[in-house]
Amino acid sequence: MRVAIEKIENYNPAAVREFLRRTLLPELEARNVTGRILVKPNLLGAFAPERAVTTHPVVVEQTVRLLQETDREVVLGDSPGGSAPTSEVCEVTGIAGVARRCGVPLLDFKQMGVREVTRDGVSLYVTEALFQYDAIVNLCKLKTHSLMLYTGAVKNLFGLVPGLKKSLYHRD
Repeated sequence: MRVAIEKIENYNPAAVREFLRRTLLPELEARNVTGRILVKPNLLGAFAPERAVTTHPVVVEQTVRLLQETDREVVLGDSPGGSAPTSEVCEVTGIAGVARRCGVPLLDFKQMGVREVTRDGVSLYVTEALFQYDAIVNLCKLKTHSLMLYTGAVKNLFGLVPGLKKSLYHRD
């Protein structure tokens, strides 16, 4: 997994798009990813974009549009961590609007079923969506976390664990 970070003063779509063009597209080309891509924003809960808790809709939209221009099939998906319904979280965060404007499906991992994955005797339940796509573009949100201190790019992938089971994994 490659992590790309750059300071962009505001959510100017052109600046975000240029960053993605320089970082995301070369990574996909290097890995020969040409098929179906799951874009995974951080949709922790029903927080408006200006609260800076979730991935900003400008970042999500520019990512989706750039991928669409390269003839890749794109879907959006997540399993928010709180008790609010995923549909509400997507509306409040602006991600549902992105999906409508871009004409892409918006997956609720809680409704897709789970698969148990075991490695070195440790089991983890993840969304079936993980196995239906050729790549995941992890659009995490750089922030701190009360249990984890720092979330980083990997922490956003907890959203691949449907429902509230992910809160149990925080302790392990």
